[in-house]
Amino acid sequence: MRNTPNQATKIVSSAILMIATVGIANDAVATSAIMQQNGAPGCSTCHTGGAYTKAEGKAGLAAFLAAKTPTCVAPAVLKGNVCVVSTPTTPTIPTTPETTTCNAPAILQNGLCVTTPVIPTTCNTGSYESEEDENEDDDHDDRDESGEHKAKKHSSHSKSKSKPVLSATDKVSVHSGDQLKLAVTAFDCNDRPLKIIGSDLPKGAKLTNSYDEDLRMQKGVFTWTPTENFEGKTKSLKFKAVARDGEQTSESAPLAVSVNVLPQQTANLVSDGAVKKLTIASARYNSKRTRLEISGEVKWAKNLSKAARKNALLSPITFSDASTNANLGTAKVNSNGEWKFVLSIDAGIAPCSVNAQFQGATAIKPVKGLVNCQ
Repeated sequence: MRNTPNQATKIVSSAILMIATVGIANDAVATSAIMQQNGAPGCSTCHTGGAYTKAEGKAGLAAFLAAKTPTCVAPAVLKGNVCVVSTPTTPTIPTTPETTTCNAPAILQNGLCVTTPVIPTTCNTGSYESEEDENEDDDHDDRDESGEHKAKKHSSHSKSKSKPVLSATDKVSVHSGDQLKLAVTAFDCNDRPLKIIGSDLPKGAKLTNSYDEDLRMQKGVFTWTPTENFEGKTKSLKFKAVARDGEQTSESAPLAVSVNVLPQQTANLVSDGAVKKLTIASARYNSKRTRLEISGEVKWAKNLSKAARKNALLSPITFSDASTNANLGTAKVNSNGEWKFVLSIDAGIAPCSVNAQFQGATAIKPVKGLVNCQ
């Protein structure tokens, strides 16, 4: 059977295709998986020469991938075959909440509560010889074999040499005609006998020395009732403590106390005996809050009944300017006797001293923190 020309052409083409296919199979390494992995769309992408050999495929694949990879210009970097500019992250700085108040003993520094370590003070400032040391040195020759004087040694009985320390408030107020009592305390590290001495004391004043067993310190009580001649004046008192050990004496640093004498009170106060004593413990001007802050306590009379105390608590404490007698306001006393008074007032008109009155008892105290009262 003879084939037609068309049939002969098809047979030749099929043979050529079979030969080409066999050639590819023997030398081919590019699979569909490799093409998908590298994103090659077809064989001709890498086999650009049409040889379909392994060498041609490797070279063509490298050229294809190089053409796909972009060249990045700094600061861009290549990520996933794409040029990406990284956005710098700003580190988050932790913020500390603003602090306005601190619990003692902490204090406020730059918005933070800081506790300053307490450094203990010492009384030791040197040494001196006791009488026993002196006697001990007298019993021994103080020369060595060459006849030279030997260095004097302190025995274990040598004591610390220090000055006594005196303590008292720096300012007090009193009405003329009223009695002022002021306590001055002193102590000595070497436990030498102490005496508190006053100078420039006004006529009629008295200073009594005693050892206070409760305080465990030497105490001097200054007592004075100023006359109307001192009204509107400030009297400066000076005190010092003297420690004595045999013939040796040691004096404390001098201490000055200012006494502000105010006009006599005109009101006649009648006490019903419910209150033993009224005390102003603190009187200060808070410049930050522009207000006057006063606090203290009431000491009830001994054997006062609960009913009498309850009845007394119905009345408030009244406060006034000690110089002008201008009324400042009132405060309630708690059942335990404590009280507190707060008054918003400008520093220019705030009182330099305040009076407190309750159930016939009175108290007076200068106000701290006012520049015009210094």
